[in-house]
Amino acid sequence: MKNEQMTLMTKKKMAEALEEIMKHKDFNKISVKDITDACDISRPTFYYHFQDIYELLEYAFNEELMGIFDQAQVADLSQRLSMTLSFVLDHKEICLNAYHNIGYEKLEHYLFPYTEKIVKVVIDDFNQDVGADREATDFILRYHSHAFVGLLIDWMEDDCTMPVDQFVKRFDLIMDGAILEELKRLA
Repeated sequence: MKNEQMTLMTKKKMAEALEEIMKHKDFNKISVKDITDACDISRPTFYYHFQDIYELLEYAFNEELMGIFDQAQVADLSQRLSMTLSFVLDHKEICLNAYHNIGYEKLEHYLFPYTEKIVKVVIDDFNQDVGADREATDFILRYHSHAFVGLLIDWMEDDCTMPVDQFVKRFDLIMDGAILEELKRLA
């Protein structure tokens, strides 16, 4: 157990160092040496935990976003979306740095699993009464997850200028009843 705790602490330390460095340096210019120097760890220690900087960035995103998801277990979709957008806004420098340096596809890859978890909770809740099969629910899940990630990245490209509550309200208006109706149609 102690070894697991040390591993987790080391990984978190590296993720925090990466986030701090990204505040003043483009992601594509950050080296493993930058991370190891900031954490006072050896290069082999870095590679024991991560294949490369991209894997570390993915870990950092997942840790932060899954923390939001865990906090919002009882929250509805609007609250989860609002918390997600607020996270991006609070970490705007880092998120935009990642987007501009790794591109849309890679950022989508990092955000998609988190978004899927948010949407899956909603689909599963509605599907208790509908009973659509797994193929139908998976299709609806992918559709809405891609839609949210795309809108989130568009919002980031626009420098997060739309207020969070306005974004969530618009998304809610579009989504209102959509998932339930899709489940019924595909059941």
